[in-house]
Formats: sequence, C-alpha cells, structure tokens
Amino acid sequence: MRFGIGVAAFLLTLFCFVLPAHAANSDALSHLLESRSCLGCDLKNADLQDADLRAVNLRGADLSGANLSGANLMAANLQQANLSKADLTHSTLFGVNLFNANLRQAIVKGVRFGSARFCHTTLPDGEVFDQDC
Repeated sequence: MRFGIGVAAFLLTLFCFVLPAHAANSDALSHLLESRSCLGCDLKNADLQDADLRAVNLRGADLSGANLSGANLMAANLQQANLSKADLTHSTLFGVNLFNANLRQAIVKGVRFGSARFCHTTLPDGEVFDQDC
C-alpha cells in the first residue's frame, strides 16, 4: 500500500511540472500560428514539420530540438533564435535573418539558405560565421 501511495505522489508531482510546460509550449505555438510573430517564445521541441512560416518574426525564440523539417521559413526573422539540435532537413531559409542565431548541432541536410544573412551565427559544427556583419 505504501508503495502505491509513493508512486501516486510521484506521478502527481511529475504532472504538476510537465503539463504546465507543455501548455506554455502549446500557447506559444498557437500565438505564432495566429499572429505570425512570437518574440522570445518557448518553442522547445515543437513540431513544426512542413509548416508555412514565411516572414514570421521569431526573434529570440527558443526552437531548440524543434522539428522544422520541410518548413518554409522564407524571409523569417530568426535573429538571436536558439535552433540548437533542431531538425531543419529540407527546409527553406531563403532571405532569413540569422544574426546571432545558434544552430549548434542542428540538422541542416538539404536546407536552402539562399540570401540568408549570417552575422555572429553559430553553425552546427560550433563555428561562428560572420559573412554579413
């Protein structure tokens, strides 16, 4: 009986911490899709696969671990965004602002970066790229 109470208390504690974090992420995702802007949003591990994110403003957003594979981010503002460990496979980043963005350990296979702007941008290998400073 004691074991059952301990497990129930653990699960209750776990849900108290996990559910609000998921709700905050869902709120940020809804805000982004409705307003096309989400400054400093917490979108960690968000599923944005194949999303139409053209010209969105994600300045300072945390997209670490997010699935952005196949997403269209043409002309998006990703200045100071954290894209570490994000999956950007086959996404479109034409004309994207990547000033001070972090792409460390991001998956960038097949990404189209045409006219993207890089300044103090941390690339997947950790190198800082300053092409457009």
